[in-house]
Amino acid sequence: MTVAPDNDTVVVAASLQLVATLRDATGKVLSGRSVVWASSTPGVATVDSTGLVRALALGSTVVIATSEGKSDSATLVLAPKVVVTRDDPSLFAGDTTQLGVTLTDALGAPLVGGPVLWGSGDPAKATVNGTGVVTGIAEGLSQITASCCGGVGTQVVAVLAPRTTANREIAFLREHQRSDGARIATLWLMHLDGSSQVRLSTDSEYVNEFDWSWDGSKLLLTYLNYNTIGRPGTFVLNADGTGEHKVSATIGSPRWSPDGTKIAYHSFPGAPDVYVMHADGSGVLRLTTDGANANPIWSPDGRQIAFIHLGATAAQVGLVHADGSNLRVVSLPVGVSHGLVWSPDGKRIAFAATDGQEWLMDTDGSKITTLCYPGGCAAGGVDWSPDGSHVAISESEGVHILSPGDAADVFLAGAATPRWSPDGSLVVYSAQADTGPAFPWIRTIQSNGTGMQVLTPNDTTNARQPVWRP
Repeated sequence: MTVAPDNDTVVVAASLQLVATLRDATGKVLSGRSVVWASSTPGVATVDSTGLVRALALGSTVVIATSEGKSDSATLVLAPKVVVTRDDPSLFAGDTTQLGVTLTDALGAPLVGGPVLWGSGDPAKATVNGTGVVTGIAEGLSQITASCCGGVGTQVVAVLAPRTTANREIAFLREHQRSDGARIATLWLMHLDGSSQVRLSTDSEYVNEFDWSWDGSKLLLTYLNYNTIGRPGTFVLNADGTGEHKVSATIGSPRWSPDGTKIAYHSFPGAPDVYVMHADGSGVLRLTTDGANANPIWSPDGRQIAFIHLGATAAQVGLVHADGSNLRVVSLPVGVSHGLVWSPDGKRIAFAATDGQEWLMDTDGSKITTLCYPGGCAAGGVDWSPDGSHVAISESEGVHILSPGDAADVFLAGAATPRWSPDGSLVVYSAQADTGPAFPWIRTIQSNGTGMQVLTPNDTTNARQPVWRP
């Protein structure tokens, strides 16, 4: 007689079917024979007359099958379901992040177990101590394991390198009215001193949105049909404006994945949902289905997408894996208005809230706090410095540059849409002209508030949305 499986792990409150096979001396299977089943510790697990085991509590048991004086047994471990509570965590090398564990039965009821043992699959990339604190060692992935009472949970940690690179050109939009009355918005590129300004889109388009690929080699932009002028659609082109090709109809908030192979977006017009497609427009994958999800952003490691979930009462932050799995909505004490921005280390998300303030949340929905500058708060949007050490916060009167939690504050009166340079030394922004007609000028300033330069001093158009080429 043999019992299969002869040893296994069963999550408490789950069941496992055991099978006893009887054979004669020649190995031929015998059928129609009576089998008596028994558990050595019925308080931990029971077994019925068919060999179905039901796990009742943590521990172990031996299940014995007997027939015609012959017996065999299976040793079973009755374990908890172990879940590492941070989803797809990331951090910089040299930084730490705290992981946690929940122990439940198969139905989700909490269990109390023994000590948790932690381990790293690749200590050269990340280590973990006995309390679940992970330390980033080198760029890459490491699977962190948490073991308790026979149960095992895992979570892959990504160690990231700050995307700090040399400064290159600045892209921006110019919106104006043509001599024939048509309203257009064109995409331009200029050097960081404002020289060599080149138009990348034609003089008959209305560019609504654009996004640099993370390596700066491509641009993604959407055209709108504005009063019958222009071609609606979503296009990809090279950084110098060549090679333009259409990849989709007009979509909302298109964003490149960090590896440049995919584009996340929300459907437009109509009730929005979040989608992902390949960079050439193929392989469209719908990630949400309730028509109330918009403005997707990629996590820095490319494994997750955050978006605004337009709830019936107040908008919240939604999160989903890039393959569409593990869709969830974070419950927040405030409603989200706009401006989701992932920190460069992937540990936090900033957002503008309906209470008129900027907020920060850990990506598991914990540690939700306000992000304010000395003397006040605002909800105009945030941009992180490449190393994640500083933020630029927009408000109605201007822009504040500070380190979260630091009293130091650089204030740029009248500034809007700040964006950090790739090397973290400069901030580009737009502000009204100092004299003459009220046209916005694009300017740069050092992160300490000195060395302001006007890049478009003679502009008589609405120059806006300056963004550094990565």
